[in-house]
Amino acid sequence: MSTLSRDKQVWWALLLLAVTFLTQQCAAIKWLGLNNYSQLTEGRLQAEFFCNRMRQLDVLNRKQFKFCKKFAVERSDAGAVSAVIKSAHITVETCQKQFRHFRWDCSVLRHVPELAPELKSLTAEQALVHALSGLVLSTTFADECSRGLIQRCGCGRQPTWLARERPQQQFHFDGCHTNLRMGQRLARKFLGASRSGGGRGRRIGRGRRRGGRGGRRGAGRRSQRREHRRRKVQLEGHGSRSDRSRGRSKFRKFVQMVNRYNYNVGIEASRLSEAVRCKCHGSSASCAIRTCHKVLHRRNYQHLEHTYIRRYNRDPLDVLLEMYDKKLRKTVYSESGYLGYEEPCSQEDRSSNPLRAEPKCENYKVVSGMPTKNDVLLFHEHSLDYCHLRDGRFPGTQNRECLPDGSPAAQRILKSATAGPKRREIVCSVMCCGRTYRNVTEQHEGTHEECQKSSCKLLTNPYRVICTPCQLLKSYCN
Repeated sequence: MSTLSRDKQVWWALLLLAVTFLTQQCAAIKWLGLNNYSQLTEGRLQAEFFCNRMRQLDVLNRKQFKFCKKFAVERSDAGAVSAVIKSAHITVETCQKQFRHFRWDCSVLRHVPELAPELKSLTAEQALVHALSGLVLSTTFADECSRGLIQRCGCGRQPTWLARERPQQQFHFDGCHTNLRMGQRLARKFLGASRSGGGRGRRIGRGRRRGGRGGRRGAGRRSQRREHRRRKVQLEGHGSRSDRSRGRSKFRKFVQMVNRYNYNVGIEASRLSEAVRCKCHGSSASCAIRTCHKVLHRRNYQHLEHTYIRRYNRDPLDVLLEMYDKKLRKTVYSESGYLGYEEPCSQEDRSSNPLRAEPKCENYKVVSGMPTKNDVLLFHEHSLDYCHLRDGRFPGTQNRECLPDGSPAAQRILKSATAGPKRREIVCSVMCCGRTYRNVTEQHEGTHEECQKSSCKLLTNPYRVICTPCQLLKSYCN
């Protein structure tokens, strides 16, 4: 057998083993299966049984199980574990609501801890779920801390950015400020995600040296055995057990590194939720002085401008949605390990080389290391076909709502410069995957979200709102 064919067999074997380990490493998202459970009540025995049971059902991995035992059992603090359960509920609900107009509508999270194929590998959808869960965990932990539901987690620091942005106004700070920093810290602790994302690999197998000549003699014998194995591998060719073990270890570290990075993207995005809620004081409610405390912004909440001030104008969910839509970066991995991630070529990169008269970069270039700005999501495997029913239970796009291509709403989306390729999936020609669609006239209550503007009226005497039923014309994929 030629050396080239043997190398190919070894490489394919390593890929199969890598896929197996990839499935195991991506199982860290199984904690979203807590969505099927209610809040954890106080009680040491009940908490210990819950943690052990979740470990047996493979809902929690080893690090998450230790987190559960440390807080719920050792510290008798059920609030931290209840916050994790609450985060699982919010993550699944938010994901399904935000992605209901995409081909992949996040409905597979209802089956967790049983993972759909796209959650077993480093796809764009798996990266999105990791980032979203990191965001929800951080904000939920921070809220529970400010409400006093988690022990050893006090109030946050006084917001200093408000006085800098509005020096002409007077603010008095009082009350318990939301502790977002502690929320991010607890989220990283539960998810096993270090701040740096990649982290430093711990040196494994470096034990203490024995003292005296015996220790030196033992170390010499070990080095001789290693040298003997190395020469044996060189004589017999590639594909030894040690080679396969090193390949699995490299790929396992690569998967962990990408997962930690995507988790940290969501955790860092939680900073965009910082806001301040104020109460006005002064003659005739002039708001000359405001008593404020730091809170977290909630999507679609309506507040008066003078009582609610946001630090950032961007919503973290919109940021993650934009990353999933337009800022996905594919990682590059080879037999030698992680090489970097693909980045679109800039105008300078596309310029021709005066010596060779050819462009430096055509479409993408490989950037070594990990992204430092946390403004992109990393993936490794391309997305699956979400058009048709998969495995008999993961639905496709049949009977999904869409917008006809000629409708004004669809035209706005197609002509929009801000919408990426995934945002266009709401259009029938994309959502239905080439199949036809049908129009249906539906009767809805007046309080329906799409009926309120046209069917609800404000009566002046007496002051009340009445809403009449309305009809909506909708399109669905066949």
